[in-house]
Amino acid sequence: MVSLMGKETLGYDFKSRSSILSYAKRLINHTLLDLTDAPKVKEMRNSRKKGIFGQFLEKYYFGLDINSDSGPDFKEAKLELKSTGVFYKNGKFKAKERVSLNQINFKDIYQLRNIDWEKSHFLFKNNHILFVMYKYEKEVSEVQREICLVDLWEIIGSEEEDLIKNDWEYIVKKIKSGKAHELSEGETLLLGAARKGNEKVPGKYLPDLPGAKKRAFAFKQTYVQTIIDKLSQQQKVSFGNEFKKKNPHIVIENKFKKFKGLTCNEIEKKLNIVLNKKAKSYYHHIAEKILGDDAKTLLSIANVQMKIIRLQENGTPKESMSFPYFKSVEVAEQSWDESDFFNQVEQGFFFVVFQIRGSKVFFDKVFFWNMPYLDRLEAEKVWTHTHNLIKSNGVKIVRKNNKNYNNFLGSKDTKVAHVRPHGKNGSDYDVLPNGKKIGKQGFWLNAKYLKKIVGENG
Repeated sequence: MVSLMGKETLGYDFKSRSSILSYAKRLINHTLLDLTDAPKVKEMRNSRKKGIFGQFLEKYYFGLDINSDSGPDFKEAKLELKSTGVFYKNGKFKAKERVSLNQINFKDIYQLRNIDWEKSHFLFKNNHILFVMYKYEKEVSEVQREICLVDLWEIIGSEEEDLIKNDWEYIVKKIKSGKAHELSEGETLLLGAARKGNEKVPGKYLPDLPGAKKRAFAFKQTYVQTIIDKLSQQQKVSFGNEFKKKNPHIVIENKFKKFKGLTCNEIEKKLNIVLNKKAKSYYHHIAEKILGDDAKTLLSIANVQMKIIRLQENGTPKESMSFPYFKSVEVAEQSWDESDFFNQVEQGFFFVVFQIRGSKVFFDKVFFWNMPYLDRLEAEKVWTHTHNLIKSNGVKIVRKNNKNYNNFLGSKDTKVAHVRPHGKNGSDYDVLPNGKKIGKQGFWLNAKYLKKIVGENG
């Protein structure tokens, strides 16, 4: 057991990464309650207070001082400590959430400090990371959650180094250009600028910029899954050589150029494939075949969602774009910045556009897209209206012409997004907080808004 009696009694060499790792690996298959004798840990035996796992791990197992020092947790070894929960299902580990690294110092970046990658504070703090991962079970207190995966992770020299560097440079460039308030996590691939609550950076730190919300550099949840897969060797993950030292967006867009103007039949012949044209996901399958496995893997790890748009002859999309249906009870209890819709409009998209002409469908173009800042504010208004209606029991359902209508915002009420039914039929329903049933609902991007997006891109 570990006591806070000074570094010489801790059981590891605080200057050596290998020694720290060996000591950390003793945690595997144990809990903090098993391996620490601190009264505070025992006191929290039944507590599920969020965040205490990481604090107790630092203080009571490694004997580290918890402070606001901006350097790595193990200073002498230049090693950062990160803990995170994982789900364990069907013999595999699944990432529970993104891993926050360090808060973005807007002032330093805007005033042109810490903007060289090799000398950056980000790399100084996070190049070497000791991951301690535990099995997340909601009903189990944090100090009793079993630790299942412990290992080192490095940025420099990794397969993902160039992609992470490009992400970091993109974020820094946007802040330097005075657009810190416009940042969204979906603009980058692996390293995101994640929101840290709804609090704005005080004006004294950003006197020349609009009020930006606090953000931190963070590995996206989908990239954390890649780290888990590699450390646990449960799945071989590779981006392929084509993305090394090259802009992934350009590489992927170039894959589609030779198919521009071809019908779907002509694309199938060129790819030497035969697909089921009656399948609902037919156009999605065509796009996947053009992408190839390496590009599909990269989009998945970067949490970039591929969306198919079919344009009618007048240039308007055949349909609005849907997001998964929401549960009313969850919408009522969430805040905007922790809602599913917030995460959905902040993520990156890869649009594949087809054009309908008569009885034939032609491939038109592709483009990467992130919802602009002002449009995200409009999406927030739609979500807030929905949240307020549900929470105040203000949802009204009217039966007319054998159909149910409600008072959520429709496509004519807003220029960006609306709420509409998402269920398959009348028996596919959701339950409001007051117990009333309502057909499943979801957020949708307006067809006219999609037409504008397509016209402005690609």
